[in-house]
Amino acid sequence: MKLMTRVFLVGCPRSGTTLLQSILAAHPHVWSLPETHFFHHLIHRKKKARTLGFANTAEARKAFSAINCRTLPKFPASIFARKWAECFARCLDARAAAEGKNMWMEKTPRHLHSIEWIERYIPAAKFIHVVREGTDTVASLYEVTHKYPEEWGGTRDVERCCRRWVDDVRLSLAAGARRNHRIVLYDELITAPARSVADLCTYLGIPFRQEMLTDAEKGYEKVKEAGAEWTAGAAKQVYSTAGWKFRSCLSADEQRHVLDQISLAGLSDLRALLAEVSRGNRQ
Repeated sequence: MKLMTRVFLVGCPRSGTTLLQSILAAHPHVWSLPETHFFHHLIHRKKKARTLGFANTAEARKAFSAINCRTLPKFPASIFARKWAECFARCLDARAAAEGKNMWMEKTPRHLHSIEWIERYIPAAKFIHVVREGTDTVASLYEVTHKYPEEWGGTRDVERCCRRWVDDVRLSLAAGARRNHRIVLYDELITAPARSVADLCTYLGIPFRQEMLTDAEKGYEKVKEAGAEWTAGAAKQVYSTAGWKFRSCLSADEQRHVLDQISLAGLSDLRALLAEVSRGNRQ
């Protein structure tokens, strides 16, 4: 029997992770599901407990129950995060296999901050990072937290949105040179989707199919999260809107501040930075 391929799709929120998930979920070999936030809840908040490998069991139990895996009805009776993570992976293995798939993909953007623990507890995992230009990501983050403050934990100012993007992109760039990680530039996914997705399929070891692009909306129906209205239409976004939200959502002063922060962080030329990462990835 072919081993199950386990894939985690991560990135800064509002970077296009839902679009890419929808495209890949349309592939006949791939099974996916709505965001689980499992590792975010699993890893203990206290440093000492985290270092000792203890799980945040109460929160992990809630997250695990949301997966709805009937093939593994018993929760892990363990205080250790490794046992919970292994059970989580086996649960998704079972659900994917029941659908006749040999690959599952879990998409929770903030699992970007849990890569160390995912790699420790699920050693063969593969990662896909979506990176989007800072101007558009910051504007989109600003907009969504003001439109849906309760769902996003309150509104965020431009400065906080900038910090989140900078921190997340740096994490992706740091991880991207490793062989089990791939970075996808959102702009390339939009402007050259066939080439971008075909390269990704090669990395995943699955054949590229043109229907992945034409059937992305069907893929979205499989993975959409209940109540997440901000993702509606994500799979329909097949053309570039670069700069539009940045100019329409932020004032002139806010735009200048975002551009200054991106420049100070040394992240103005993402294509060049990703080219460096790609060269390191091939070595």
